Amino acid sequence: METARGFYFNRKDKVFYTRPIISSDKLFLKDGFKLLSLRSRFNRFLSFLKMLTDEQLAFYTEVDGYNHVAWGILEVKDGVARPAGIGRYVRVKGETDIGEIGLTIVDEYQQIGLGSLLLAILNVEGARSGIRKLRYHMVDSNFKMKKLLEPLGFIVKNTDQGVIEAETDVIGDYRNLPEEAMGKRIEETWKEVCSKMKAE
Repeated sequence: METARGFYFNRKDKVFYTRPIISSDKLFLKDGFKLLSLRSRFNRFLSFLKMLTDEQLAFYTEVDGYNHVAWGILEVKDGVARPAGIGRYVRVKGETDIGEIGLTIVDEYQQIGLGSLLLAILNVEGARSGIRKLRYHMVDSNFKMKKLLEPLGFIVKNTDQGVIEAETDVIGDYRNLPEEAMGKRIEETWKEVCSKMKAE
């Protein structure tokens, strides 16, 4: 389903469509979850979750677009849409300028830039909603996530039993990216997202 705020983009000869999550996306989430390996499930949920409950599906899809922001990515091929990834942040109670973030990319679509694109979208959305920092909880062995955040200058705030709590500043404009990100693919992704979302 297309929405006014969504947009198409290409990666590795594939066509994708990204848009905000809506309440009718529960099947999209269930289908996407089935495509995740056990490792990807553990990296996202910090447990080997077997399925999403009705309560979880409601929480993940019935979002308000301000305190809880979520975007999904679909691969579009021959008129059929297939779940590829989802990203979200939830405003932290008592720390209203911090959003706790979660990113999930289906295994076969990893390492082609979808995580970077969702991260850029959530930064732009966060900047518009008064979020100043994004907070991440990830297992220490999640090297893909660390590599994604490295050019953004992530700071480790705490480590407990192999789980890292880290933060990055919200960057709503590609021109404010850290020097470490300049000239890299992540800068091009930020430019692309800023351009696509500028007219909203």
